[in-house]
Parts: sequence; structure tokens; C-alpha cells
Amino acid sequence: MADNSSVQSVERTFDIIENLSSAPQGLTLLELSSDVGLPKSTVHRLLSTLTGRGYITQDPESKKYLLTLKLFEISSRSLAGFDILSAARPYLQHLSRITNEAVHLVVREGHEVVYIYKEDSSKNTVRMASHIGLHNPMYCTGVGKAIMAYLPRSEQEQIWKATEIIPYTVKTITDYELMLKELDHIKECGYAIDDEEHENDVCCAACPIFDYTNMPYAAISISAPRSRMDNDRMEHRIIPELLTATRRISGIMGCPEHS
Repeated sequence: MADNSSVQSVERTFDIIENLSSAPQGLTLLELSSDVGLPKSTVHRLLSTLTGRGYITQDPESKKYLLTLKLFEISSRSLAGFDILSAARPYLQHLSRITNEAVHLVVREGHEVVYIYKEDSSKNTVRMASHIGLHNPMYCTGVGKAIMAYLPRSEQEQIWKATEIIPYTVKTITDYELMLKELDHIKECGYAIDDEEHENDVCCAACPIFDYTNMPYAAISISAPRSRMDNDRMEHRIIPELLTATRRISGIMGCPEHS
């Protein structure tokens, strides 16, 4: 096990890196020492190590220290073999297993969502039109509303105007002002409900997945016939499990609020 001094050195090193990441013009030794609250000798020693490893460079004229692109190079190599599906699949399978319901993963594509994964329950079945590759509007689906709720108001308006608003069922929200109230409520509680708004007798609960910029770009839903999605089950079983899964996936994808 690493001793306390080694752990402390690692923490101090990351303090320096994170401070430099917020200063694209660079920082002097004195500025860094003040920012991280460490003696100049300690900061200089850590800077020397980081410089030697190629993570930091020093401008010869201003004497300021700057981050190099080495961290970007490392993260790019990691991302090259990583995607949302590989991060989410274990959670999707877990959700389907513990709820015995269909689980979907979608990503945003313009003003629509596209289904990239579907996990059907081996015990319960629900007749739905969903399949991998399907494109659906955002305004009438749980997954779409879950993403849309966390977008800027101007972007919500753009999506609405770019979409043909069709009353798929008698419960479909087709009024823009009512949709804005719905989106505000979703953002407040953290999840969206599609209560037979896109398909009759199909109810979905959905939560967004956030990326490293804290923006929603994917969502997960649990879908079932309305008779199996009563309020008690939704509140105490379905929604808590969804929230836990999407928060963990968001953390894996680098969302600062969930990492």
C-alpha cells in the first residue's frame, strides 16, 4: 500500500495540473504556489517532474508554466476504444434483469433520438414498435423529453420548430407552452415519463446520460404496459434504479457532476 506521502504527492500533482488547465496563458511558479497553497520549493519539484515527463512546458521568456497536449493525447487514445454502448451495456442488462421489463438506450441525432440498444426481458413481453436503428421524435418519447429538458431554451424551441408535431395518441403533448412546463418539471425531478404519449398502453420512464461537458446526449428508458407501471412501482422501483444507472454511466463518460 502506498504511504501517505506518496498519496499526498499525487494529490498535489493533480492540483497543479487542474490549476494549469484553467490558465491557458500559463502560470508562474509564484502564482501556482499561491493557487495550490504549497511552498515554492515543493511546487518547483513537482513541476520539474511533470516537465521531464512531457506534461508541462515552461515559456522561456515569461517563465510561465503551461500544459502540453500529452494529457489530450492520452485521453484520445482511451476514447478511441470507448463508446456509450460499452459503458452502458452492463447497466442496461442489470435494469432489464431486476425489473423484468424492456430497456432502451438512445442517443440524440439532431431533433430526434435514435435507438442503439434494446434489452428485452425474458419473463415479460411488451408489444412495442421500437427496434435498433429506429428514429423517433423527442417531444413524445420519454427518452427524447429526458434529453430535451436539459437543453437551453433556445435549443428546445429549435427542436420543436424542426419537428412535425403529431398527436400519436390522445395523451400526446402538442402545445408548445405545455411542453415547456413538462420539460421544466422533468429537469426539476431528474426523470421523464411517457404516459402513453407515443404508443397506446405503453408507459416509459427515462433518464438522461450526460457527457464530460455536462450536456445530455443519450438516455435510458424502461418500458412496459401501463398496467405494470403503477405509481407505486414507478416511484419505489423503476425510477430509483434508472437514476442510479444513468448517474453511474454519466460518471464513466466524464460528467463532472457524476464522476
